[in-house]
Amino acid sequence: MNNFNVSIGGNSFELNEIIEFLAKIYGPNYFDAKRVQGAILRNEPTTKPGNFIIARSQQYDLIGAIRIVERKIVLGSGILYCGGISSVSVHPDFRGHGIVKAMMEIAHDVMNQCNMDLAYLHGRRALDGYYTQFGYHGINRYLDLEIISTHPEKEMIEVVAFSEKHLENIMNMYNETYASLTGSIVRDKSLWGFLLSKMIEINRQANLFECFDSQSGDLIGYFVIDGHRVIELSLPTVYFPYFLSLIKKLNLTHISIHPQHPFYAYARSTMSTCQHERYSLDGGYMGRILNKYNLLSKICPDICSRALSIELKNKTLQLFGYELEMESGKIKEACEPDDIVFKTERSAIRCMLGIDRLENNLEVYMNKDKPWLTCLFPLTGFHTSSWDEI
Repeated sequence: MNNFNVSIGGNSFELNEIIEFLAKIYGPNYFDAKRVQGAILRNEPTTKPGNFIIARSQQYDLIGAIRIVERKIVLGSGILYCGGISSVSVHPDFRGHGIVKAMMEIAHDVMNQCNMDLAYLHGRRALDGYYTQFGYHGINRYLDLEIISTHPEKEMIEVVAFSEKHLENIMNMYNETYASLTGSIVRDKSLWGFLLSKMIEINRQANLFECFDSQSGDLIGYFVIDGHRVIELSLPTVYFPYFLSLIKKLNLTHISIHPQHPFYAYARSTMSTCQHERYSLDGGYMGRILNKYNLLSKICPDICSRALSIELKNKTLQLFGYELEMESGKIKEACEPDDIVFKTERSAIRCMLGIDRLENNLEVYMNKDKPWLTCLFPLTGFHTSSWDEI
């Protein structure tokens, strides 16, 4: 018999109680942890009672919590409605009693009721392997481009700290650069406000800087650094050579941005670098498909577009128990076996998000009568900025 009760935050929900609990769990310095947790929970735009799963003892003491963070993630030309799992915590005296499992089950029920497409989380390195028991698998690779040497160019970029008056411009720059990069978070003004509040209120290393043309004085872009790493960048390509000089001047040593970001490709082709990457199937950024029909409907336009580009007419794709008509884009329940069979959920999520190629994944079976299947699911370089870590 369980000596705890798990429920969705409701009328009895107390944000201060949650903050106090998380501060004691996450420490090690209680006062610093309380400031950090308070800043995050009070500023995060989707903080509300219904997005908290809490566990209480028989004496009604708070002994566990999970926070659902609502986000939208770019997937090709579509947008996934996602639930991020965060603040997973259990009181030390109650660990090992299945509390996390009970909370995760309710969290998934909440996300399904909200018609979310994908659940995701970020597991710390020390917890690699822990979240696979809940159906989560690695959906990101960790790219770190170490800068060995650069060729100095004329200094054309002036750098200043972020100013609130330029927020609209920077939001537009982000959208122009990241709207087509799979895995990027869709940011509205409230989410930008949250990221900036974390930067200011929480003593983190991530900092946002604005770029101006040193001759015209025009605002031309921005970048975010974390320690000695560039983790986000929006800048016209004509300024790329000058940004390399700026990197050297600022003693930045690594670039950790989306692998299909134009500057990433430029840096690799114009200077001496060393690429470090870590693939993680059981840690780091991890995902779980919540609704396969929803996921299929989101990637359907891109599948059909690729099919038409190779002149596939009057063809159908059987996937996840559904039939997709290539020409019309209609989805209906299938009468035929799937053309692509995934032996594991891990292979399904990694191929559907464009992390693995179908033909390179040994856990995938494909209909040999349809050799064009591989053309419909290319690599997308799925990558989420570390600034968006929940």
